[in-house]
Amino acid sequence: SDAATLKRACMHNGSMPPSTQSGSTGGERAPPRWAPRLRVVGRQDQSINGASGAVSFWVVEVAWPMGGTLETPRLVLRRYSDFLALHASLSTSIASHKSAPRLPRLPPKLFVHTSRALRRRQRQLEAYLH
Repeated sequence: SDAATLKRACMHNGSMPPSTQSGSTGGERAPPRWAPRLRVVGRQDQSINGASGAVSFWVVEVAWPMGGTLETPRLVLRRYSDFLALHASLSTSIASHKSAPRLPRLPPKLFVHTSRALRRRQRQLEAYLH
């Protein structure tokens, strides 16, 4: 499934999101050389099967390191619900690991889609993936 693909990409990101526990220095560790680069590069609206109105997808750029360089980036489309599924799955996966960092907060669902709110959401989703 799409959520599983996004989860695998993020799980392979080697550097789980930095700890948000109080007392954290806020410094991020550099991801391992084999970790993919994940960036939320935009948003795309599409109408689906005659639905009234458009459905929004976030465009995620994924580039895997290959022999010291990054392969050609690939773009994947993901709904906000895919990020919710990823967060739920990661929460379950790391719950049993006492030394695992806490996951950052996933940005809340938007009810009003202004340009400003969407730009902020894009930055928040990208920060979540790192």
